[in-house]
Amino acid sequence: MQKKSLKHLWVLGSLIPVITSIFILFLCINFIFFDNIENQQKQNHLIQATQISKLVSEYESNRIPIEKLANIILENPEVNGLKIIDGDIIMNYGADFALTAEVLRQAEKSPTDSLRYYLQNHEHIFLLPLHAGQPGTAVPDDNTNKRFLAISYTMLPTLMLRYKTAFTTLLITLGILSMSIIYLFSLYKKAVAPLQLMSHEIQQFDENGQALSNDLKFFDEYQHLYLIIRDAINNILHSKIEMQDNIKQSNQDLRETLETIEIQNIELDLARKEAIKASKTKSEFLANTSHEIRTPLNGILGFTRLLSKTDLTKQQQDYVNTIHYSSENLLTIINDILDLSKIEAGKLVLENMPFNLETVVEETVTILSSSAHEKKLDLIYKIDPELPTTLIGDALRIKQILTTLVGDAIKFCEQGLVSLDIAIEKKYENHMRIIIAVSDTGPGFDQEKSSEIFNSFTQINTGNNRLHSGTGLGLAITKKLVDEMNGQIKVESKPESGSTFTCFINLKYTMAPEKEPATAPTFKKVLLFEENEKAAESISTILTAFGSSVKITQKFSEILPLIESGKDNNLLFEALYISIPHHADERIFGNLLIETLKQANRLKKIILHPTTFKAGNELIEHASFITKPLTKTKLQEYYSGSIACKDPLSTNNQSTAYCGKTLVVDDNKANLQLLSSLLEAMGCTVIASTSGYQAIELASKTGFDIIFMDIQMPGMDGIETATRIRNETAFHKDTPFIAVTAHAYDEQKRKILKSGFNDCLSKPVSEIQLQHTLNKWLKIDKNLKNDKVVDIALTLNRCNNNQTLAIQMLQGLIDEIPDSLEFIEKAINDGRTEAAIEKTHHIHGTCCYTGATQLQKFCALLETSLKNNKPEDIQKHLSNLLKEGNEVIHWATQNNIEQLILNYQ
Repeated sequence: MQKKSLKHLWVLGSLIPVITSIFILFLCINFIFFDNIENQQKQNHLIQATQISKLVSEYESNRIPIEKLANIILENPEVNGLKIIDGDIIMNYGADFALTAEVLRQAEKSPTDSLRYYLQNHEHIFLLPLHAGQPGTAVPDDNTNKRFLAISYTMLPTLMLRYKTAFTTLLITLGILSMSIIYLFSLYKKAVAPLQLMSHEIQQFDENGQALSNDLKFFDEYQHLYLIIRDAINNILHSKIEMQDNIKQSNQDLRETLETIEIQNIELDLARKEAIKASKTKSEFLANTSHEIRTPLNGILGFTRLLSKTDLTKQQQDYVNTIHYSSENLLTIINDILDLSKIEAGKLVLENMPFNLETVVEETVTILSSSAHEKKLDLIYKIDPELPTTLIGDALRIKQILTTLVGDAIKFCEQGLVSLDIAIEKKYENHMRIIIAVSDTGPGFDQEKSSEIFNSFTQINTGNNRLHSGTGLGLAITKKLVDEMNGQIKVESKPESGSTFTCFINLKYTMAPEKEPATAPTFKKVLLFEENEKAAESISTILTAFGSSVKITQKFSEILPLIESGKDNNLLFEALYISIPHHADERIFGNLLIETLKQANRLKKIILHPTTFKAGNELIEHASFITKPLTKTKLQEYYSGSIACKDPLSTNNQSTAYCGKTLVVDDNKANLQLLSSLLEAMGCTVIASTSGYQAIELASKTGFDIIFMDIQMPGMDGIETATRIRNETAFHKDTPFIAVTAHAYDEQKRKILKSGFNDCLSKPVSEIQLQHTLNKWLKIDKNLKNDKVVDIALTLNRCNNNQTLAIQMLQGLIDEIPDSLEFIEKAINDGRTEAAIEKTHHIHGTCCYTGATQLQKFCALLETSLKNNKPEDIQKHLSNLLKEGNEVIHWATQNNIEQLILNYQ
């Protein structure tokens, strides 16, 4: 929108009121005034016309010629003409004026005394009736012989007057308007000229703010305004000069800053390169250090395991155990440092593979149960039954999280229990949010420390003394692992009230079909003794999952009364589960337990015991044993008969003999000797090699069933050696190559597997790892019969290397076999199933302390067949049992049992 100048506004503001007033005055004069004049003139003409009409009527009545009267009337300048209308006869006097036919018809129809008025062509026309006759004659009331007088008055004089008046008014208006404009412009010059002068003077200010003229005089108001504006501009100019100086200074400072930043960027770039180089060096150092430390640790841990199996004094056994535990702690510290290094370097890659979370939980609590039981703690777990069987994620890292949280809870808890709860918080279309909660009854800590507990190298301290050993990296690594899984972790704790660590992890899931148990549940109604309420609930949940109806008692004295009351109420219990309390005295509670088991001879008795519990021989004869905590896997194995004889004295319940020819390659003599010893103990024929060149030479001469290869060796490393053996020898195209490496990084292991190795074992290598590897790659049939009828090594192992006990147990079994087998056969033929089950179970329990593995297996199979009442299986397993029993008796006649055990190395 265009802005209007002051001059424009001044003119509009001054002239509009003047023009408006003059216009209104003009309208008043030309319309209102002349309208009044015309109306007055019309009235005068009407009066005159009426009088003339009367005169004409009088003239006609007196027979006076109308012409004389008409001449007199026409002398009036306003009268234009006369017409006397008598039917079709019209007499005109003066100027002629037209009357339309319509006017004449209306006059004919109008009453005789009516007067009509017309305005046409600036003329007033009056039409009046004429009445002939003598004076005083009545006026006829019909329309016959109507005569009219039409008089025309001109309006030209009035019209001329109007024009003259309008012209005069216009001249006066223009005069007034001209004088107003002259006056207004005079005022404008006096008002606006000073402003223009001020504007001109303001534009002439120089850079110092001084005006070119200082003697300007204005009105007082303008003078004051001028001074204010001048001072303001002076200040603005000074500010401008100051601002320009500041801008110059700022530009100078900016240039210096940019130069400084550029220098810093160069230094930062150099520092970044140094940091990358240092990080790479650190990673290489950690990898090399890991390799160099793991290699001797492999020897230390392996040989301490082998040494612990030899005949040692108690003091020597304590020394070996201390070495073993210290080595494992050192290995844990190394693993923690390497994990933290991988996470900080961004090299941690999480797998997304299907896995069973319940299996991971069971493995975790089973591994950590020994630590808990040594501190007399209950370790329990509970899993939401709605949890899918198959989840997708990194099972190894989840197990690491569980191990850290549960392990720390056990470490800091001195009494009570540690519980692990797994539940579903929320389920989505293709993933779910899972809650992992680990609670303990330990000392707890202030909630204020909860924000620091997940920091690296943070440990709980009392004063200046550490309460527990460790690097303080476990929870920090756990926090980072949970974050990598897009989860959260928090802790709630109060002093003397324990702690609860809660993880929220998002995992995908698949709706895989549920696997049915391999063996149907045997017991429908069971009685459970467990003093701890939460532990009882955990055990009951597992038993219920197998279809058992569980009755719980927390008092040992109520066991027998409940069994008897069940008989009376026709609620017979089929099995009795007794959970041995941690605080129980083994001798006193053992005797009490034996008496209770004897009285409950009709029931199946299962003892749930801590790993630290040791039972006497008499107790073993009356019950089966399952280590705590009870898991679904252990219960399934028990139902299937595979652990029906396990007891607290047994560490290895099964010996697997491998017959593979094995090549072991390692430049470290200690590791080579250890790996060879472990494999030979498992029945493998081992050939050792100390270099890649020697391994190629051996492999070119003979074939091997499996090859264990160290990776980092001088001269020729393991990868090159394996490649050459595959390509240059004719026997090993399909031979499984197993890498044995001290490298800990996942990417290094992936690189090894991509190079052609079938599997990879990390040092230190354990017996369990080797067994799993041999089972996987040698594909040995687990049901393959052991050539040894009685395994002396296994007998000693099961008797905890007690030679006297081993002799007694083995000799007692051999003495008992003939009568027991005869009794079992006769009981089955007579239909006395319960008696056959009891005797078979008794023989089975005795076998658990000897190396008669085949006899033990057939006892378990026969007992299961008898319980399931399958006649075909009963006869089959009975025949195998009788045959194996005769072989054991024959073996005993051919060997001196006492001499074999005492001389066994």
